[in-house]
Amino acid sequence: MCSLLLGNGYDCFVVYGKAPKEITSRDESMLPCPIPDLPELPSDEQEEIKPLKKVKKPVVNPEELAHHIDEPLSSKFDETVRQKAKEDQELRARIEVEITDDEPEYEKPDSYKGRRLHSWILIKSGKREVKEDFFIEPTTGRHYSIKECPYISVEAIFNNQNFWVNMRPDLPIDKIGIDEFDMKENCEKEWEYVMLPMVHKRKRLIDEASGETEIYEEEEANEDILDMPTPWSPKLTINKESSEEMAYASQKTVFFLKSKVDFYAAYSQPDALQLRVTFYNDYKRQIIKEIRSYYAHRADKLVLRRRFPYEFKTIEEYLPGRKTGLGLESHLKRLVQVDGELRQLYFYPHRNKDGLVYREEQILHKTIEMYKSRPDKLVYRSITFDPREGNDNKDTTFNENHAGTTVIINKMTQKYELDPTKPPEVQHSKVVINYRTRKLIEYFHYSDNSVKQVIREHNLESLRTTDANEKDTEKTSEEILKQQLGKIIKDCINDIQAQEYVAKNEMTDVQQGDVYERSIFYKAKERGKREKKEQEEEGKKEEEDDYLAPVFAKLQLEKEFRDYKKGMPLTVEQAKIVQNEAFQMHKERIKARAKIIQDRLDAEVKELQNQFNETTSNPETMTRDKKDDYQKKYSEINQKISILTERAYQQYQYALEKFKKIEEKMAQDHRFEILRQSQL
Repeated sequence: MCSLLLGNGYDCFVVYGKAPKEITSRDESMLPCPIPDLPELPSDEQEEIKPLKKVKKPVVNPEELAHHIDEPLSSKFDETVRQKAKEDQELRARIEVEITDDEPEYEKPDSYKGRRLHSWILIKSGKREVKEDFFIEPTTGRHYSIKECPYISVEAIFNNQNFWVNMRPDLPIDKIGIDEFDMKENCEKEWEYVMLPMVHKRKRLIDEASGETEIYEEEEANEDILDMPTPWSPKLTINKESSEEMAYASQKTVFFLKSKVDFYAAYSQPDALQLRVTFYNDYKRQIIKEIRSYYAHRADKLVLRRRFPYEFKTIEEYLPGRKTGLGLESHLKRLVQVDGELRQLYFYPHRNKDGLVYREEQILHKTIEMYKSRPDKLVYRSITFDPREGNDNKDTTFNENHAGTTVIINKMTQKYELDPTKPPEVQHSKVVINYRTRKLIEYFHYSDNSVKQVIREHNLESLRTTDANEKDTEKTSEEILKQQLGKIIKDCINDIQAQEYVAKNEMTDVQQGDVYERSIFYKAKERGKREKKEQEEEGKKEEEDDYLAPVFAKLQLEKEFRDYKKGMPLTVEQAKIVQNEAFQMHKERIKARAKIIQDRLDAEVKELQNQFNETTSNPETMTRDKKDDYQKKYSEINQKISILTERAYQQYQYALEKFKKIEEKMAQDHRFEILRQSQL
């Protein structure tokens, strides 16, 4: 590793010293996870989308006040006792389901504590824009600062130039001046070098033109000094494909303190997963706190998915440039979803079509939308509805995605920001349309030097929407106002319907977005692999179809067949050699098969002869059972002999047919055309 870093221009060294058991045994199960925990939502996003809420003054209802007065008096002590009993009951219920014995597994004391030897890498500042010195653990790739490293002590440091010995190995690492071990003034105190450094002599030259003698030229000394030994290991080479696979089967798993990290090679998983981090609430890693999945090269631009199983919550992060199923740009930035309760969609601010930056769906209850940079200065819209109710009136209903049917609107609210080019007292700050009370309330911005807000209330029954076919007639200011308010109501419902349709398509694209976006380099590599595989399969098929392929493979060692290629015409000498070799190979193959059959036949005949000799040698000892046994074995061996004799005859017939087929193929093979012409 140090050699690779030196070759890439880093000022690095190998450090030899002592390290704890967790480092030398590569056991990171009790070390914190290198991937830090993330907040559920960045603070800047919370501040950005959080709507401003005004503090409402409490309103005292006389009827409620009278009701509280009529209530009987209660003792504070009794109330405290009841509250304490309720808390104790909740505590007992919580203890029943909680794990209270969670602790790390017991480990025996390390008998080699403080004596385990280890080597790691030191990167010094200066080269390759490295700002400060730090350590690299080669077994895991982790980086440690000099002051916060887990190593115990340093015995020596070396690289390809010299070897430095620490004269104070008992000192902590942050106090031994490890950043100045190669300096001459420090080497005399805490460090000693083994190899003599290269000595340079300065030769003074005289400038003939000016006569000055301030020009110097460095030259190496001719003294024989002890140099570092040359490396004995071969040149390090890493196959690119093996480097991309990263580990065996293109994946590996590492355990950390209350966490687990799964690494995957690029393009190895069907969902483009590259890294998965699982956080747990206990040491035994049984209760999952969060599952964090990192993606790359996805067409839907998904880069991060966070799941909280016990909260039924999912958070997804997207990069810019995501396309919908219709080929349009989506601008989706973040998706937060709680199953059956809540769904929040955050959008990038450059969504210029409608200016939507945030949408919150409180399922089957309320929908909130926030906007930016709209010409009409709209910044907020909310709609409250009841999914259990519905009617055919299009002015008070809309199609809600989660309900799957038409729902009735209870309340709609729109908020506007101030336009500095217009008087504030004529601009709406908020419009509330309440279908329960059948009221529309207008709130206007505060005018200059005014502390009173203008509020107007209208009855919905008296308002009407605009009619495009209506002829232009003179209207009173009251009629114009009612017509404008009716248009606000209609536009609000139409925008809500349009946003519901867009949100439905957005979620459909999210659910169907598990598609790779492969880079041009990956496509070129896959195309090369595919072409190579096709060529190999085609070559194998040609070799299988060519009955002379084994003959040419055997003759490749001879000079006249070394450069032979398939399909080339043969000379007379080559054709004779190939023909004789083909017949000879088939003869040897047939002889080998015939020999196997003949050996088995001879073994059975010999077994039969042994049985006969054993029976005839001692006829007086033959009992009836032995005679029956002999007759049984005699019949079995005779049957095997007859079968083997039949196989030998079939093999003889097969050999004749095989030679005949080879002669016919050679007679039709164009490669033996010159041999046939020479025989005429």
